[in-house]
Amino acid sequence: MHRIDRRQIVNKLIKDTVYDSVMEILHESGSEKLTMEEVAAKAGVSKGTLYNYFKNKEDLMDFVEQQTIEPIIDGLREIRGSSKSAPEKLRDTSRFVFEIYRTRKDYVRYQKEITTYKHNAEISRRIGEEHFSSIWAQGTLDGDFNNVDPLIFKAVTGGALASIMDTWIFDGAEEPDIEKAVRGLEKIYTEGFIEKKPL
Repeated sequence: MHRIDRRQIVNKLIKDTVYDSVMEILHESGSEKLTMEEVAAKAGVSKGTLYNYFKNKEDLMDFVEQQTIEPIIDGLREIRGSSKSAPEKLRDTSRFVFEIYRTRKDYVRYQKEITTYKHNAEISRRIGEEHFSSIWAQGTLDGDFNNVDPLIFKAVTGGALASIMDTWIFDGAEEPDIEKAVRGLEKIYTEGFIEKKPL
């Protein structure tokens, strides 16, 4: 019979509560009110207990970043692992990323209140590097994509998704038209920007 590790359950509950408390503080007051004291008070734990789990604010924020980003990395890994074609994976990626905006308010708050442009670009690169390289390789090998430089492919696809999300986040768009954005990206991918005129 499998024994329940109560300490593990308590640790998870406390960390989940701390994470939710950080997100609430970001929503209510912004990053300027984010102190270890404020987080402990919001989470309903003593400051000493909080320091048992996180040695300082930087350690706490590393945890928050990991909790915020990991589900996104897992979701993209699932898309890459599917048996779909590269164009379908590209479409699924766009839809998945845009759905994050609608469903993951914690990620939106984190992006808006905590990350600097440089840090945001670093996170996007870390998340997108393997994902877009994999889709590019499959699409090129299967003949679904034109022979385009992988750096350009990653820059255009990752940059477009990040820019649209950033615009929604900083404009505070409540209900963006996700399907319209997905269709618009697909049109750019398949038709391009420049009208081909007869010679």
